[in-house]
Amino acid sequence: MRKRRGANNVLQFRGHRTRSGPASRRAKKGPGTAAIIIVGLFAGGGLGLGASYWMGPGWSGLASTNAVTYATPALCIANVHDGDTIRTCEGERVRIENIDAPEMSGSPKCEDPRRQGWCDYALAERSRDELASFLADGPVVISRNGTDRYGRTLATLTVRGNDAGDHLVSMGLARVWR
Repeated sequence: MRKRRGANNVLQFRGHRTRSGPASRRAKKGPGTAAIIIVGLFAGGGLGLGASYWMGPGWSGLASTNAVTYATPALCIANVHDGDTIRTCEGERVRIENIDAPEMSGSPKCEDPRRQGWCDYALAERSRDELASFLADGPVVISRNGTDRYGRTLATLTVRGNDAGDHLVSMGLARVWR
């Protein structure tokens, strides 16, 4: 291998020019290890988990659609009003969709004879307490589905894949609302 020093302190190897001296130690010779790892992670994500998202559930390539999970932040609950209504830490009022729980003491539905409310106060307290206990058992995931006539968000609430409304109905603390 023939080596010679050219102009401006540049070494030449068979027609390739490289710097020598202090400048050569500062020169970037290629991608660093961190850059290679980052590119590999992005490429692996695109071929693995990302592909099932972009290709759709019917795609049977490298990625399994069963392995895809989407992280959603847990819902922060400020208080449980009754067996079917909560308030989030952000002040949003949420009505659990498709169930009806007994009315709490002092509810206008129970004080007005023209309105028909489920007015079992002892059951209402048990329903509220069970909902609070159920929601405190793990991170709460909300699925919003519109608003009701009072401006509350209609939603389903789940904890570890278990629906809060179904739980209350199964215990006799709420009924299915149609």
